[in-house]
Amino acid sequence: GSGADELEGQLRQSIEVACARAGLSQEDLGLSYAVRVSAYAFVGRQIGSHRFTDLEEALTERERLHTAKRAGWPQLRAEWVRLMAVSRGQEAAEEFATSLWDGHAEPRHRAQMLHQRRGGGGGGGWRVA
Repeated sequence: GSGADELEGQLRQSIEVACARAGLSQEDLGLSYAVRVSAYAFVGRQIGSHRFTDLEEALTERERLHTAKRAGWPQLRAEWVRLMAVSRGQEAAEEFATSLWDGHAEPRHRAQMLHQRRGGGGGGGWRVA
């Protein structure tokens, strides 16, 4: 499997072993998880989710964001807005995503021009349509 799959398995196992050694359940620990995905090329920062108390849910959302990121900004934005809407509301989530995208327009443009000058063709993996 992928490195991410291996990391997820190690994380699950580490939590289970620690709980077993301490005689506690995961619920006893009150663990929470937040998803973070690098979106520097699109908005100049990492983007993320609200906190999850369920590890499986957090890992599922992480995979959804990574899959969307590979497809390009429109898909990543849609998934991210969906996650943010849980805590912010749909309209505020959409406004926040748009403000970050718009605020990063100049650095994104410079990076695209540099990529093209280096022989990267017509924008490569930017997929901003």
